[in-house]
Amino acid sequence: MAKKGLVFELGPGGAKDHRAKDRGGGSRAIGERPVDKHDLRVRREKSGRRGKVVTVAAPLFLAEPAAKELLAELRKALGTGGSLKAVAAGRQPAHRQLELQGDRVPEVVAALEARGFRVRAG
Repeated sequence: MAKKGLVFELGPGGAKDHRAKDRGGGSRAIGERPVDKHDLRVRREKSGRRGKVVTVAAPLFLAEPAAKELLAELRKALGTGGSLKAVAAGRQPAHRQLELQGDRVPEVVAALEARGFRVRAG
């Protein structure tokens, strides 16, 4: 058990590092939801991207492998680049968001709805 102020402890099992416990652990885990329980919002963003436009779909509550697979399918279907970001928002639970290059809101909405997601544009 970690004692207050104790960083390292040397014992019969070797050295133990208590720093992560003292700080409260790492980032919050991202909860998973079934596809039909998502309420995704797809929007166009430009600010903070040096004038480049991206289409963002969030909040996405999928495990990382499933989210990466979905991103790969969307990138291939739309013929564009994209990335997957983990977001730890203040009032919302931790989630992921899909970012696709270009203003592709209608196409992304149609593609996600075809895969069973509930989607809203805007």
